[in-house]
Amino acid sequence: MRFKKWNIGTPAERDVALLRSAGYPYLLSTVLAARGVTTAEAAAEALERDRSLSMSPMLMRDMDKAVARIQRAISQGETIAVFGDYDVDGITSTVLLMDYLKSCGVRCLRHIPRRIEEGYGLSKEAIQGLRDQGATLMITVDCGITGNEEVDFAASIGLDVVITDHHECKEELPRALAVVDPHRSDCPYPFKHLAGVGVALKLVLALGARAGRMPCSPDTAPWRPLAPLPT
Repeated sequence: MRFKKWNIGTPAERDVALLRSAGYPYLLSTVLAARGVTTAEAAAEALERDRSLSMSPMLMRDMDKAVARIQRAISQGETIAVFGDYDVDGITSTVLLMDYLKSCGVRCLRHIPRRIEEGYGLSKEAIQGLRDQGATLMITVDCGITGNEEVDFAASIGLDVVITDHHECKEELPRALAVVDPHRSDCPYPFKHLAGVGVALKLVLALGARAGRMPCSPDTAPWRPLAPLPT
């Protein structure tokens, strides 16, 4: 460890009491006061956030292609595989996307690599297994941006691939039907630091918009869902 001792600030009791008297819970008041937020007005300002989703997912390069292919798979009753990752980002991305697809009546498969046995990223063996189970479309979440050889293999066995990822790209992108990654050099999406689950969420929002669940336009700002995502 670089630092062996943590110095944690202790807020003044009067500051905590003042925030509590303004209606904030004890724990929140303590955290705010420790960060130098000591008045009700300052607390309200610190906690206020825009509730709108101000950037349209359709600003991402290839999002339109991803949505079109996934919508076709949904409408034609195809089996869709979600290929995730074993870390928290990959697992939450997988759950988020599968939850949405299942709410649309899709038969879903999923593959999360075993860290020790398989390692990180796409593998031909896993891809073949998903195809053998009937998948005709595979969507990657939190991985795939460097899987050029594996994506070519998927195409050779009749499995279409849509990539969603947030990692840095190589100069040559995989030859997938769609490659959605804000780190693409040609991607105009302004915020480049989404987690993998953030990119997956943008895909779900775009799919929901095209299905009539919420408005979505590249020129719409702020961008607000009309209805909550399915649970």
